[in-house]
Amino acid sequence: MSFKLLVLVAFVGASLDLAACGGEMEAKELEVLKICKEKTKATQDAVDKFHKMEEDLDDSKEGKCLISCSLAEFGVMNGEGAIDDGNSMAYIKATFPGHVDKVHKIWTSCQERETLGEDLCEYGHALVKCFNEEVTKEKITKS
Repeated sequence: MSFKLLVLVAFVGASLDLAACGGEMEAKELEVLKICKEKTKATQDAVDKFHKMEEDLDDSKEGKCLISCSLAEFGVMNGEGAIDDGNSMAYIKATFPGHVDKVHKIWTSCQERETLGEDLCEYGHALVKCFNEEVTKEKITKS
């Protein structure tokens, strides 16, 4: 599941309405991924793995930074690695409407489990990897 994560940036948000649903959120995710792919020079494979919420995320520097960039673009994480719970919850509600409480609990537990170091790309990647592993275990998918 895509989140990306994603980690070396400040919220550059193109006025993304995180309360959007279904197709609107999908379109916004694709727009953000396109922006971040260009910024980070990540491969299309890295984009696809992140977008499909695969457990096997791209481990390259570019792939990790794609995730952090995406998290920042959605306002989920800022340039210092702080997570915005309000924007996280808005994204969760729009993307996982049938599993909001469970997904929020997973996201929160991943934040508690992973440690912010000096590299925001590493941190964003670790958060999203944790998240993808846990939602996969719970058999939760994007709506």
